[in-house]
Amino acid sequence: MKKLYAILLIYSALRAALLFSGFYFTPDAVLLNEASKYFSEDEIARSMYYFRWGYEFKALMALNAAAYYFLCVKVFFSDGFAKKAARLESANPYISIPVFVFEFYAGFALAVLPYRFTSGYLKENFFNFTALSSSGWLFLFLKQTVIEALIASLVLIFIKSIISKFAEKWHYILALCVPAAGLFFSLAAQFLILPFFYVSSPMEESDLKRKLLAIAGSNGVAAQEIYVINESAYSNHTNAFFTGFGPFKNIYLCDTLFGPHAKSEIESIYAHELGHYIYNHEFYGIMTASAAVCAAILIINLFIRRVKIPPRVLTANFNRSAALIIVFFYHLAAFFAMPAENYISRRFERASDRFAVEAVINYNRSALKTYDAKEAGENAKNLFINLARKNLSNLAPDRLNYFFFATHPAIVERIKNCEKYK
Repeated sequence: MKKLYAILLIYSALRAALLFSGFYFTPDAVLLNEASKYFSEDEIARSMYYFRWGYEFKALMALNAAAYYFLCVKVFFSDGFAKKAARLESANPYISIPVFVFEFYAGFALAVLPYRFTSGYLKENFFNFTALSSSGWLFLFLKQTVIEALIASLVLIFIKSIISKFAEKWHYILALCVPAAGLFFSLAAQFLILPFFYVSSPMEESDLKRKLLAIAGSNGVAAQEIYVINESAYSNHTNAFFTGFGPFKNIYLCDTLFGPHAKSEIESIYAHELGHYIYNHEFYGIMTASAAVCAAILIINLFIRRVKIPPRVLTANFNRSAALIIVFFYHLAAFFAMPAENYISRRFERASDRFAVEAVINYNRSALKTYDAKEAGENAKNLFINLARKNLSNLAPDRLNYFFFATHPAIVERIKNCEKYK
C-alpha cells in the first residue's frame, strides 16, 4: 500500500508541475519571433490568452484527481469493500468488475467536473467557440464518461477471462490479443462511437467535391464518397480527421470548414488527411501502441514471477482491487509514454503535410498544362495560418510542454515548410 501511495504521489506531483509550468513558462523565443512574421501582435496575444485562460484549473484538476486516487486506494482496499466484492463475485465472478468501473468513473467524473466545466464550457463560451448550452455540455460530458466506463469494463472483463482460462500462459495469450483489440476498437470508434456523437452525411455535389475525389484518384485512392460531420452542433472549431485501416479507412471533414476557409484550403486539408490515409498512419499507430502494451504485459509478468505470486492466487484475486491497480497503471503508463507517442504523431503529421502539397501539385500538373508548385505551397500555408487564427492555436509553446503534449508540429514550422515549394 505504501509503495502504491508513493507511486501515485510522484505521478501526481509530476503531472501538476508540468501543467503549472505550461501556465508560467514563457513562450519559446524563436517560435515567437517567427510567428510575428505571419501574425499580428494582437493575434499572438489572443492565442496566448486562450491557451492560458483557465490553465491553472487544469493543474488543480490533476491535484483533485490525485486526491480521488488516494481515496480510491483507501476505500477499495478496505475490508468492508472486500466483503462487498466477495458477495458480488459469489453470484458472478465477473460482475464486480463493471460495478467497480462505473463506481470509479462516476466518482472520478464528479471529482473533475468543476474543472472540466471551466475549461470545456466556460472557456469555450468566453471565446465564442461552443455551440452548446451548459446543460448540453453536461449531457455530452455524461455520454463521454459512460462510453469510457463501458470500454474500461469490457477491457478488464476480457483480461480477467484470459487470466482465468490461461493461468500459466496468460501473458502470452494477452499479448497476442492486444493488436487485434486495438484494431477492433478502431472500428468501434468509427462505426459505433462516432455516430453516437456526430451525424455524418455525404458531402453535397459540387465542383469542390469532384476535385477532391479527383485528387484522391490521382493518388491511387478510388474514393466514392466524402463525409461531412456536424461539428457545428458542438463548436465553431474547424478541422478534419482520418480514421480506420484497410478497407475501413475514411476521411471526415467538419462542416465548420465550409465558409471560413477558401476552397483551395479545403483541398489542402483533404490532401493532408489523404496522406494519413495512404501512409496507413492509424494502423501503424495501433501497432506501435500494441508493441508498447505487449512489452508492459511481459514486464508485469516478470514482476509477478519475481514476487512469486502463484497463478491460482493471481486468478482468484483478480477482482476490483486488481482492476483498480490496472486502471492506475494505465494512467501512469499513458502519462510517461506521452512524449514518445506524441513524437511519433508529429512525424506522421510532417509526412502528411509534405504529401498534401505534393499531391495537389501532382494532380494539377496532370490536369493542367502548367502549374506553379508555389501555389500549392501558398494554399497549404494559408490553411495553417487560418486554422491557427480561427482555432486560436498556441503559436509559440514552451519547449517542455511542446515535448510532452504537442501532437502536431508547431504551426510556424508547418508554415515555413510550405514556403520551401517554389
